[in-house]
Amino acid sequence: MLRASAVCEQAGVPTSSLLCEAFLPQGAMTTIGLGMPNLPAALVPGHVGTQTKEELRENIMNVTAAQVIEQLTSSPKEVVELAEPQPRDIVCRGGFQAVNRYFYENELSDGLPIVPPTQESVEQFLRYTDRDPDQILGTLLPDSRGASVWSIAVNGVMAPVIEHIRHGRLRALAMTTARRSPQLPDVPTMDEAGLKGFEMSNWYAVFGPASMPKDIVAKLNADFNRALQDPAVRKRLTDAGTEIGGASAEWLDGYVRTEVVKYAKLVKDARVQLD
Repeated sequence: MLRASAVCEQAGVPTSSLLCEAFLPQGAMTTIGLGMPNLPAALVPGHVGTQTKEELRENIMNVTAAQVIEQLTSSPKEVVELAEPQPRDIVCRGGFQAVNRYFYENELSDGLPIVPPTQESVEQFLRYTDRDPDQILGTLLPDSRGASVWSIAVNGVMAPVIEHIRHGRLRALAMTTARRSPQLPDVPTMDEAGLKGFEMSNWYAVFGPASMPKDIVAKLNADFNRALQDPAVRKRLTDAGTEIGGASAEWLDGYVRTEVVKYAKLVKDARVQLD
């Protein structure tokens, strides 16, 4: 919708794109990637899929309609250009709490604690590759940012929450996974802590186009599984608190389908709304 609106605006036709509340931040990033950060967007409170017809009508009439009318009858707001820091610029100095507070207040994180990155820790991370730190590996949508080797290293340094637990800055109450973590064997699971049947975990996988030839899928799958057996790779992942997996493409396909069914039922049963 935003891409169509951008084309219309460039042709001189005013627009107003309707976005559910949870998609407003993503929409803002998309407009930046389209080169039109002031592209008008009207809020639809909550999520349309979890509201009754009466609730949706009330939200549209009381909130969305007024924004649509305003956006179609007035010029978009002027864009205020903000200078972005360069990859190696230091934007914040301080200890654990100060850096995490800065990230949270400036919406640079989702609220989860990070490991404050330093020049030394990033350079140590980069020792695992011989690529140029400034090499752009791809473009991150929706805001069309270049993903450099350096930026990936910075994110890699910031990610491991387990370091906070090991150094006593955080106390782990329970694991959300089905079994205890080998890195934190003394931390019980949610099931053991009393919330019977609870199981939820983050997982990572590599995907490709649906049309990718089966022989290429098989080769890439074998290569990734072989890499996960490399001692250096395993150490790096386990040090970060990651439980190493690795499986066939067919197993992953089945697992994804199971996850979709599980969370779709959870959202429906709980009538979850993003607001």
